[in-house]
Amino acid sequence: MTSGTKKKSRARRVLGVLGSVVGLTVTFTVATAAALVIHLDAPAVRRLVSAQVNGILASTLAGKVEIEHIGGLGLHGVDGVRVRVHDPEGVQVLHVDGVRVRVRALEAARSALFGDGAIVVEVPSASVGNVDANLDADARGEGLRLASAFAPRAPSEPKPSEPPGRGVRVELPEVLLGHAWVHGTPPGAPPIDAELSDLAARAHVDPDVVRAELDRVRLVTRALPRRVDPKGTIGGKFAMPAPNGHGVDVQALFEGEVGGVPTTIEARMNDRRVDARIDARDPTGARASSVVDELAIHEPLSLHAEAHGDLPHVEAAASLVVGKATVDATAVVRASATTHVKATVTARNVDAGALSAGAPRTNVGLDARADVAIDDAGVHGEAAIDTLPGTVDRQPIPRAEVRAKLAGRSAAVRARIHDAAMPTEVAIDVEPRSDADGQIVKAAARSSVPDLHRVPVVGAKVGGSAEVDASLGLLLPEKKIEGAQAKVVITRVRAEQASVGRLEARARLSGTIDRPVIDAELEGRQLLTGTLPLASIDGRARIELAGEAVTVREASVRRRARPARRSRRARGSCRWAGRSSASRAPPCSASARRSAPIS
Repeated sequence: MTSGTKKKSRARRVLGVLGSVVGLTVTFTVATAAALVIHLDAPAVRRLVSAQVNGILASTLAGKVEIEHIGGLGLHGVDGVRVRVHDPEGVQVLHVDGVRVRVRALEAARSALFGDGAIVVEVPSASVGNVDANLDADARGEGLRLASAFAPRAPSEPKPSEPPGRGVRVELPEVLLGHAWVHGTPPGAPPIDAELSDLAARAHVDPDVVRAELDRVRLVTRALPRRVDPKGTIGGKFAMPAPNGHGVDVQALFEGEVGGVPTTIEARMNDRRVDARIDARDPTGARASSVVDELAIHEPLSLHAEAHGDLPHVEAAASLVVGKATVDATAVVRASATTHVKATVTARNVDAGALSAGAPRTNVGLDARADVAIDDAGVHGEAAIDTLPGTVDRQPIPRAEVRAKLAGRSAAVRARIHDAAMPTEVAIDVEPRSDADGQIVKAAARSSVPDLHRVPVVGAKVGGSAEVDASLGLLLPEKKIEGAQAKVVITRVRAEQASVGRLEARARLSGTIDRPVIDAELEGRQLLTGTLPLASIDGRARIELAGEAVTVREASVRRRARPARRSRRARGSCRWAGRSSASRAPPCSASARRSAPIS
């Protein structure tokens, strides 16, 4: 055999050996991979995976996140996963059961190893059977126990910036939730007790956009204040960025009941564009009364409200109808460092008797408007209220007007009642104090009644005139009364069994609002009660109020009878003695008593 032939034979043997080695290696690799796939769903493997994941989570999170059970594990995904979460103090904050996730692992691996662009991960379905979530505040009352459970065990150190990776695209065409119970008392919020069920959603995530759609979820709440307790179905959409390429696009729709009242709420925020509406209708008003205990509505009730605008500018309008009563409101809000609000309210045919069982029947209305700016210094602007002539318990009431000017800690309010029988003016001023970090309130009221006969109810029994003049100074926050006084003067009053030439009552107030002291004085002249004529009567007293306790001090009364005089005769005569009482007075005829002059 030649040397060339020997070399070729040796090369063939080497290639044969290498081929055998490669073949065995590939065969071993394939067999190992197949064995791993076949045994991946074995109980021992599932327990090993749970233990490894639990160990990683325990070293990473402040709370305890424990995978208690994995029912199935393979390249297709996982089944029957149960997870329990405790906060750092050992309180259970989350329990999730019946987790099932289907994933196309081989396609994801192929995309990661051989694909271009974002890594594609397809999750055909993800479902959760039951969730129990605790929303209680943590021990400090500053956050949720649930959030503290997922807080990092140790603060992470900043990492050097790295070039962006390929990104990931996740397709989730089916997300299901059977039932979830959410409960607890979050910090600064009322207790929450809500159930979510029959949730169906889908999602898409890639490096450029996030989209999610909530087809439906049924909501039931309990124990909210005033039994508001929304119940119904919620749907919605989410996209980031919004279709215009900026911000987010969020849409939500609620159809159900709020406080037992059929209600629809629809809202959308598309980047800076805001659109929202709410419609509610109670055919009898009884359900609305169950929410607001102070009301006893027995009339149909409907509410419509909507808001539209491009932030920070929003325009809103609302309309409330209760029986024949209507209330319409509008508002234009421009929010910034200084928020400007321009609003109007119009009310017509308001019947208090239809709103509360103990209220009188009324027919009143008003127009109100306000134009204010709100900033760190307070509220600045003007407001006005004009009431319309109406009736209260079938008695006519006049129109009134109120004007207010607001300037931070200062305010000036003026009110006037346009009543020919009893015109009244009220002035209230609030100013900051120069000597302390507080305010001083000054109020004054003045009213005159030229003819008591023209005053409803009173005028049917009493004639004459009256004047009222009162003022008040109040220091805040001490609630100390300063320079408060009131005076009421009644003249030429005639009633069936009495008459008054002049009666003046004065009062001076001191102390504080919760413990006032009243120094009262009364002066009466030319009085007649029954058959007892008095030239004058003077009285004084100090009255101290403390809660329900009333103490009267330094009380005194002086009376002086009129001198006896002969009355005008009318079919007879009558003479009154100077100090005779009604029982000891000589008999007089009715005609003589009526014709007796009052000096």
